[in-house]
Amino acid sequence: MAEKRNPSGPLGLRIEYVGIIGILCLFAGAIIGWSMAPKSPAQSGHNHADMFSAQDSAQTAQAALQMIDQQTDPQALSEIGNHAYDTMHSSLSVAINAYEKSLAKKPNDPNVMTDLAAMYISAGKPSRAAEIARDAAKLDPKHIQSRYWLGVALAQTGDMAGARASLLEVKKISPGSELAKEAEKTLLEIDKR
Repeated sequence: MAEKRNPSGPLGLRIEYVGIIGILCLFAGAIIGWSMAPKSPAQSGHNHADMFSAQDSAQTAQAALQMIDQQTDPQALSEIGNHAYDTMHSSLSVAINAYEKSLAKKPNDPNVMTDLAAMYISAGKPSRAAEIARDAAKLDPKHIQSRYWLGVALAQTGDMAGARASLLEVKKISPGSELAKEAEKTLLEIDKR
């Protein structure tokens, strides 16, 4: 029996990812272009009718979300979430949506759970982030990323004792790691409060 191949495109990404990532890149580029555009027709020498509009941005985001809804591969969804996180901090909803859908298909992945927790922190929802990071830490007690983000989320909710405990655990599990250094910085910020 012949082995089934996964065709790949640019950067080794599977072909089905390329279309989704392309839309996400267009969306990111559009947001950047729109935010950097001159604020008045006098500044630009032309009117804003021919510039990227907020409506176009919303339509591009909607297309990306529809493609995420149609995706069934949890790895693809995780990669979409990673790409959205890396390139479009202004579009947290795309990243959150991709990570949520990835977890729906593969619910016990502490890496995806931790990425989702980080997105919820960025979105100003530390309670939800803490809940997800806590679940990830239960699945893998030595998963330092989940413990780190749990500490950050708990600090943002005001649970300084819980934050300290989680961040100290990062340092205990992986002393000297980059994340342990970040945990130390966060602990110093907590101590200043």
